[in-house]
Amino acid sequence: MTDSTEQGGQASARRWLVFAALAPGLLGVTSDEAGLNVALPRIADQFDASIPEVQWVVLAYILAIGSLMIPVGKVADMVGHRRIYLIGAAVFAIGALAAGAAPGLLSLAGLKAFQGLGSAAIQATSMAILTTAFPRHERGKAMGLFMLVGGSGFILGPLAGGSIVSWLGWRWMVWMGMPFGVLALAAGFVLTRGLPDRSAKNGEPFDWLGAGLSTAAVVIFLLVMSNGNSWGWTAPVTLTGLVVSAVLATGFVLWQRRAPFPILPPDLMANRPFVQGLSITFLIILGNVPVFMLMPFYIESVLGHSAVVTGAVMAVAAVAFTTIGPVSGLLSDRFDWRIFVSISTVIIAAALVLLSFLEEGSSLGMVFGLSLMLGVGVGLWYSPTTSAALSEVAPSRQGVASSATLMVRYTATVSTLAIAISIVTALMASRGIEPTLSSVTDATSSGAATAFVDGMSLVFRLGAGVNMVALVVAMAPFGRIPRGRHKGGRQKDGQLRGLRPVDRLPERVNEGVADGVTEGVRRSD
Repeated sequence: MTDSTEQGGQASARRWLVFAALAPGLLGVTSDEAGLNVALPRIADQFDASIPEVQWVVLAYILAIGSLMIPVGKVADMVGHRRIYLIGAAVFAIGALAAGAAPGLLSLAGLKAFQGLGSAAIQATSMAILTTAFPRHERGKAMGLFMLVGGSGFILGPLAGGSIVSWLGWRWMVWMGMPFGVLALAAGFVLTRGLPDRSAKNGEPFDWLGAGLSTAAVVIFLLVMSNGNSWGWTAPVTLTGLVVSAVLATGFVLWQRRAPFPILPPDLMANRPFVQGLSITFLIILGNVPVFMLMPFYIESVLGHSAVVTGAVMAVAAVAFTTIGPVSGLLSDRFDWRIFVSISTVIIAAALVLLSFLEEGSSLGMVFGLSLMLGVGVGLWYSPTTSAALSEVAPSRQGVASSATLMVRYTATVSTLAIAISIVTALMASRGIEPTLSSVTDATSSGAATAFVDGMSLVFRLGAGVNMVALVVAMAPFGRIPRGRHKGGRQKDGQLRGLRPVDRLPERVNEGVADGVTEGVRRSD
């Protein structure tokens, strides 16, 4: 009895060492994303860029992550999650170093896209390793604490980034990602040494055609979404881009049904709880992400505060979801995860409606309070949804499943940023105002700040409506599958339709696989 308890304690300790190894990578990725938003006004000022132009720095970064997420996840499933994580950490560090020295806006966007490849590798493999290393009854807690780490990055990014931008300049803020990448590489190499990688499938060919079709479809779609306002939504180039993207996406789906080793297994997308989680993630992000892009411009250009104040406002939201995230994750191990998603969507929608009433003379206290409210709503949603969705996926597919989840997140982010920018700039242009920061801050430009705020308010109200759609999806009966059971269509032979033998294992066996990973680590030591 004592030996068994001791072995269990050692296995548990080893799991948390793996958790500690993954933390620096996630902290670096999230702090870099959050800090970059704070730096945008200064970057725009230095390169004399408009709001749509400077936003390409963020869009290029997110575009690279979103389009490469599934191919990277599939490669990780094939060659090993640990190996791809370490490569990703190295790429992330090199990308940060190079981007900080970029001589122009175009090169900065390109180098951030390169860094995005490292970010994609870190994020896809982190979730896969974490989900495999922890048994199901601890995954909600692990995801919640992992969100705590990520939330800390969203706090560190705006606070440290805002201070660095104000005192040293935006380049030093970009360089801030380099030490995190180096630390992630070192910690990952040392603390995950000997970790059994049961996901590796040596000898399985990579689906190059599937990777090409999916990447091209995502890139073209996001390019159209990002430039639709400047090109014109009914312009031939815009319509052609949408048609080409749709054709490529259709080709990808058809090929995945025929491919011997598909990059995105069709039965994974037939997993109802998994798809429901992806849908909710897409909608919630679509509704609330514009806040974190538009608020820095509002606080600095309309209210006239410094980048430090902007960082503090962004950090308030991060503190809220960092605090709430682990609690909601832990409770979701015991209660239906839809409870937390339902409460979350209502809170987020209410916060967005209230934010839509901000004016040119609104108090900073109101901005802080509503940012806090929004952060609470976000904190209630992420951990329960992610844990519930990935817990329904076999260990052999955690890499591509995690990648699909993150691809949806980044695709929604780019799409909603493009839509938000289009709405704000279109409203400013309709009033005869050039959509630039200089026109917003120029005292002689009558009505510019008002036009910007009106556009921002419209974006927030639309976001509230989208969150209500997410509530409907969360409560939809098609996803109501009892915890601890895999249901699906059955063929006449009684086997689960479309699943390979390893995926037909009862869930208690899959839980045993997760426990066996940490036990294998202990023995290998």
